[in-house]
Amino acid sequence: MIKQQTYYFNISVSLAAKAKDIAQLVKMRLSLLVVFSSAMGYLYASQLAVNATELLGLIVGGFLITGASNAFNQVYEKRTDAIMKRTENRPIASGKMSALEGAIWGVFMGVIGIISLIEFTNELCALFATFSLILYAFLYTPFKRISRISVYIGAIPGAMPFLLGWVAFTGVFNLEAGLLFLIQFVWQLPHTWSIAWLLKEDYKKVGIKMMPTNWIKPKIDAFVTLFASVLLLFCCLLPFIAGYINYIGLLTTLILGAYFIFKSWKLYKTCNLKDAKSVLMGSIVFLPLVQIGYVIDKIVF
Repeated sequence: MIKQQTYYFNISVSLAAKAKDIAQLVKMRLSLLVVFSSAMGYLYASQLAVNATELLGLIVGGFLITGASNAFNQVYEKRTDAIMKRTENRPIASGKMSALEGAIWGVFMGVIGIISLIEFTNELCALFATFSLILYAFLYTPFKRISRISVYIGAIPGAMPFLLGWVAFTGVFNLEAGLLFLIQFVWQLPHTWSIAWLLKEDYKKVGIKMMPTNWIKPKIDAFVTLFASVLLLFCCLLPFIAGYINYIGLLTTLILGAYFIFKSWKLYKTCNLKDAKSVLMGSIVFLPLVQIGYVIDKIVF
């Protein structure tokens, strides 16, 4: 009896450890943020006229494709991940999972995710999601050690979630959808650069090129981050100018935009890690609240 109990306990421990490894492989928190953004895009487009099956298909498919992108990313970067302090405990980098297993999980999640989007949303949504996966895993990931242009390449798949929600409901791509994409694309820039500020030493170890001057001129790096924050506010105003949102969306954008620009201004003044972290946290607050404001605006008006 004791041996049997020990056997079942060991299985439970092994399953829990495997579940933890898979959660790290898909970058659970990041994947959930992507799903949230997609859901907001769907609610924005539908104005709460929700098709539950369609929304669930978007959430499941979007989560799996994001997970697949992150799995392929970790397979490719297993050596550099093992060197950097922030990523050394990832399952493939630490040896808890083989690169082959990670790739198998990536293929499995990618295929099921694409099928889910085709079956429960539409072909255009699945096409955008597939393009995003390919761009992130097979172009952005290797390009990070080649050129600073990688930031702009990575911003394309990073900007897809809000757009995917729109396309999942409407089945079309138009000017309004393009503006939703543009907002999240520009948001990616100060968000990514603030992360690069904090991970400067790790990135230098492995030759990742992300900052505008690659940390050679921090003042210019900070200025470009500030400029991107100002540009972000302007992009967020475009849906109002075009007549797609009304005053709730406008007020939300102005308040959060001013807040985020202030954070970036402080970084420009000090160029220190504390204010870089403040910009990062500001970006994490900014995007979901703007998206929620847009959804509320659509419902009210």
